[in-house]
Amino acid sequence: MPAQPVRRRLTPRVRLRSVRLPAWRPKAWQVAVLLSTLLLLLRPHWVLLAVLLIAFSILGVFALAGADRTWGWAVSGLRLYLRRYPDRGPRTLARLDRFAERWDRILDRFPDGSVDGLYLPDLQALMRADEAHDSAVAARLDRMRQEA
Repeated sequence: MPAQPVRRRLTPRVRLRSVRLPAWRPKAWQVAVLLSTLLLLLRPHWVLLAVLLIAFSILGVFALAGADRTWGWAVSGLRLYLRRYPDRGPRTLARLDRFAERWDRILDRFPDGSVDGLYLPDLQALMRADEAHDSAVAARLDRMRQEA
């Protein structure tokens, strides 16, 4: 019977006691912040191009459709959001108002008349005006049906 070759382990066998580490799962916003930071650090020109593309797209929509129609689309989108998420609605409206107030304070530092087109409209007032218009049209249609 031939002799068995001696096998030697290069690394010693270590037995670890089972240690339970707490499971950490990153939240979606943490992943988004990490990926955004990496994108900003590794590909800053992509971020700049994306910001410029978005800015020119918004300006193009305003130029082609007009400010009234564009803000009307924004109000209809806001109404859709409020219908879909009624519990988040008041908080979202408050955030939009705070942003508009801050933006208006920034624009108030410029000379009068130079940045008048950049002021944000009061979206809640536009929504109330649209609701009043819709109710007036509905009342008129009801009167016309009754007369016919």
